[in-house]
Amino acid sequence: MINGGVPWEGRGARYQCDYPHGTQLAEAVAFLHAHRQFVSLITIDIGGNDVALCVFSLDQACLADALTTVNQNLPIILSALREAAPGVPIVGMNYYDPVLVYWFTNPADAATANQMVVEQVNPTLAQIYTDYSAPVADVETAFSTTDWTLVDGIPLNVERICEWTWMCSIFDLHPNTAGYGVIAQAFEQVLP
Repeated sequence: MINGGVPWEGRGARYQCDYPHGTQLAEAVAFLHAHRQFVSLITIDIGGNDVALCVFSLDQACLADALTTVNQNLPIILSALREAAPGVPIVGMNYYDPVLVYWFTNPADAATANQMVVEQVNPTLAQIYTDYSAPVADVETAFSTTDWTLVDGIPLNVERICEWTWMCSIFDLHPNTAGYGVIAQAFEQVLP
């Protein structure tokens, strides 16, 4: 977001992103300046790209480095957005754990990934958002991320990932339509 963004937005090189102002953050700031009178809320979902590979690979050293990056970049992003739209509420979010699908092949790996998201990633995000007086949409809870209760032989948290993301069909960590609805409801619960 700060240094030019993802060049392909997950769809291949032919869908190259173009940021006339140079970066996603510069685009957001320019938009806020140009449309300030129409903006009443800023929602932010950031940091996932920094940590996803580390969680997927269960690499603690990688995660430590990634969280250092999040700790450096998220305050810059929040400061720029707050400066561009003073008085406009900013609401962040924490994350569900898409790697819970490892439960089907190795439950211990699923538990390790879950610990990484719940005990390391989400607390880091919460602290930064709290430092900037930004409420946090609790997507972790909305997705039952820590609920290992068996439902028809499958933990509820794993079932939610299969139900609300593409992980169990095409191994894509992004939410599907239902999952985005759950995330929207998590945001709605903390709107100022």
